[in-house]
Amino acid sequence: MKLIIKIVAERTGVLYEQIASSYRSKEAVTARRLCAVMMRKYTLLTLQEIASELHQNNHTTIMYYMTTHENYMLYDNKYRRMYESIESAYKAIKNTDHNVIGYTLSDNGNLHGFFVHYESAHSNAHGRTVVPILSLNPNI
Repeated sequence: MKLIIKIVAERTGVLYEQIASSYRSKEAVTARRLCAVMMRKYTLLTLQEIASELHQNNHTTIMYYMTTHENYMLYDNKYRRMYESIESAYKAIKNTDHNVIGYTLSDNGNLHGFFVHYESAHSNAHGRTVVPILSLNPNI
């Protein structure tokens, strides 16, 4: 569950702490909805367990997220692209049979972020494509 929240936080720009809380900004609610949908699709958690993970009152909030997600997917292109980006990142990390998940450090030893490396026709000098999954540096 933490992985899903981290990916959503990275892709939406909403802080992890705001997603996993009762913070009510529009951006936080959207990020929370994306997390709920991903958790429902890719985990065996019940609606109540998802609600608990996201610090929501009960399962009906998660049911509402599912319904509104379907509507956003149909009518909001920006939301659909965001969801597809999050889903792709999650699948890339979970498909570790063909991927290597690594991280990069700056010259001074600071962690830049987590990346997925995979074989591709479009590759860097090492014969692998590098896709940022969780960038801790906004310049990456």
